[in-house]
Amino acid sequence: MTGQVILELKKQPWLLHLFWLIVLVAVMGSLGVGWENHLQRHGVGFPETGYKTDWDEATTTGEAAWNMRYLEHDIKADTKAAAKLPADRQGDNTAQALMKTMLADYQKHDYRHLNQAILKAAQEDPQAVKSIEELNYLSSNNDELNALMLYMVKHLPNRLIQVDAMTSVTGNFAAIFGLQNYFSAPNGKDAELLTALLLIMGLTLFCDVYFQDRRLTTDTMMRTAPVSGMEQALIRGGVTLGLLNVILLIGAVATLLAMSLLPGHEFGTWLQPLVYTLNSHVGTMSLAQGLGQEWLIINLWWLVFAGLAFCLSLVSRNLLVGMLVLAVVAFANRLQLLGLIAPALRTYVPSAHTVFPSVILYSGSYGEVAFGTVAVTFVVWILALFICGGLIQAARQRLRFAAAR
Repeated sequence: MTGQVILELKKQPWLLHLFWLIVLVAVMGSLGVGWENHLQRHGVGFPETGYKTDWDEATTTGEAAWNMRYLEHDIKADTKAAAKLPADRQGDNTAQALMKTMLADYQKHDYRHLNQAILKAAQEDPQAVKSIEELNYLSSNNDELNALMLYMVKHLPNRLIQVDAMTSVTGNFAAIFGLQNYFSAPNGKDAELLTALLLIMGLTLFCDVYFQDRRLTTDTMMRTAPVSGMEQALIRGGVTLGLLNVILLIGAVATLLAMSLLPGHEFGTWLQPLVYTLNSHVGTMSLAQGLGQEWLIINLWWLVFAGLAFCLSLVSRNLLVGMLVLAVVAFANRLQLLGLIAPALRTYVPSAHTVFPSVILYSGSYGEVAFGTVAVTFVVWILALFICGGLIQAARQRLRFAAAR
């Protein structure tokens, strides 16, 4: 077994691995640094100034200043509007009181009290909270805001999700994978690009390693190895999957290092929360859990490629045909091919699960599809593909024995 692993390592397309390592480090690094240093997320304009936008620095202090300036403006505007009302209608203004408390806590850096004040208001006066624009950036859904602030008070009382999600290294790193609730729309294309890159990287490498023996006509020699054809296929897939994860790990570490070198940013915490709604139930997860789930679904996709490449390599020697089939499977959703499948069955097809952030955060059409269901779907397909490959191998072996008689 050890000898077979060493053999598979020697047969790996190392130049192709090196190519994808360089590409992944370059793309992940540019997305991470670009997103962390993106000024266009840190400005605000008001009606009285013709919505002329004033920009703050894309740093931890800049984001805090942005929030304070927004609060100062809204407090003044609210006070001015209230002064025009009849005396009997002015009364207590809960929203204004909360904004004043938030501003004071910002200025004193008393983030524990700020988180507690927002949570208390979300629980006691949802309408007042809904009227505060700064909190709508966190979530316009009061149940989600309540869950988010409850998590912060319980696990991260001295940190601010408003600042961490936008300026911390961990928050911005997760954002390039699409894992961010707060002001996440602009980085959707980054997540799509990174997803496509990881899928293409996997399908090219698995096609290359599984088609190699038949393409080079060394498959006859490999049948003399002391391990079965199925064992060879599993070892080949395992070695390639391990190397893919090494490439991904190097890309992630290099990106985090580059992002950490930018001045004015705290590293943050992997416990930063993400909020989601599944089957009308609001819940939270940490960035670590969200990234772990994304890593898992990426690996499940790579194993689907391994099983499919294994099967195709047994019936064709043409590498391009294999890559084309795997590409169609990976991007069937983009190619509008899922319309050929009944809507009720699409959940059980891997091609329907290429928008990783939506799968993990249960957004859009995934609002009622549990992550476990998606994971089990992939596992079933992976097992089915490798079993199918084993059956094809057995059939080919019987044909060879019959021809030799």
